[in-house]
Amino acid sequence: RFGKRTPAVVALAAALPADRLRELEAGRGVTLVLDGAEVAIEPEDVVVEREVTSDWVVQSAGPFVVALDPAVDAALRREGLVRELVNRVQRIRREAGYDFTTRIVVWLDGPAELLEAARAHDGLLREDTLARGLHVGQRAPASDLEQAIEIDGMQGVVAVQRSDDGLSSAAP
Repeated sequence: RFGKRTPAVVALAAALPADRLRELEAGRGVTLVLDGAEVAIEPEDVVVEREVTSDWVVQSAGPFVVALDPAVDAALRREGLVRELVNRVQRIRREAGYDFTTRIVVWLDGPAELLEAARAHDGLLREDTLARGLHVGQRAPASDLEQAIEIDGMQGVVAVQRSDDGLSSAAP
């Protein structure tokens, strides 16, 4: 379409600033000046490609771009471990036959990393599992149900028992 000026037009298009590229992505043409003459570039004349220049995970669709930093620091890892632990305790609650409002006591034993995560997020663990008591680094002397668990290759043991704190199971 641009004849012998194609290489020069390509060079201009490759140097377009972000706002002009967004115009093309939005389906609108842009006008460039080449050797003193205006050249109209239409969206069908170009392909806009995004190039990731970091370790981030990037996905785009039209004018929308999402970028996620895949780095997991120690605090984020601990939170993830606790969320997995909550999932395991909820499963054990169901297997023990508890009503969804039943308050419980939880015992957790396992590797130091898992125990540290539970201690760091004990409020989240208690709240999400309705635990009135949480004993980290201990085995239950008696429980309604005790199970071995595996989270991220770490082996542990979780035990649950109905709470006998004198409060109704419907109480917060």
